[in-house]
Amino acid sequence: MLASQFRDQLREWGVDAPISLGTTAVADEMLETFSIDGKASEIEATKSVRILYLARLEKEKGVMELLEAVRRLLNDGADIFLTVAGDGPMMGAVRAAVSEFGEYGDRVEIAGYVRGDRKIDMLNSHHIYCFPTSYGEGMPNSLLEAMAFGMPIITCPVGGIRDFFIDGEMGVLLREVNPDDVVNALASLVSDQARLALMARKNHSYAMNNFLASTAAEMLRSTYRDITAGKRSATSVEE
Repeated sequence: MLASQFRDQLREWGVDAPISLGTTAVADEMLETFSIDGKASEIEATKSVRILYLARLEKEKGVMELLEAVRRLLNDGADIFLTVAGDGPMMGAVRAAVSEFGEYGDRVEIAGYVRGDRKIDMLNSHHIYCFPTSYGEGMPNSLLEAMAFGMPIITCPVGGIRDFFIDGEMGVLLREVNPDDVVNALASLVSDQARLALMARKNHSYAMNNFLASTAAEMLRSTYRDITAGKRSATSVEE
């Protein structure tokens, strides 16, 4: 399972078989040329903070609330830039919202679906990952990748995110998804670049220790070895 809430639901339904919690993973090779020292230094020195949304464009994933928050911050004079990367049923609404940004329209890029080297370049060149999702997430890969690339996170305590995310240290957890809360979260990070750099280092370190594909594969192998050896009990695999 990818989240403790899924395990708990199965228990409520009467499932008493052993349940093991795992994670999606970040491909090791994505980070072959990445430098966290370089990323942290860039965050501390930048004048224009680059915000990334990288996910499917679904209503429940908060892209419209993010766009409204960015519009308000730009109107207030914030030096920020937003990239919306992804595709989905909200693309038309996203394009319509950006068309109303007026003189700040060049501060938002609609990148569409990205993959491969372009995705890596995006993760490397942006400073904050904002994913204000209320969707029933498992363990969203894009969020783990953003952490690995040293990005502080703004998100919500849903799915597997709530099992590990430390509010105030890894970024900001939103209790509700609305433009006001997203504005406040972004403003609190954009205004303190030294804090952003500390979060960048923490998130990179945490992701490297917990979310790399090689680490996840070894955890899965260990689980299978214990199962085949008859060592796993319902209690031992739930933690």
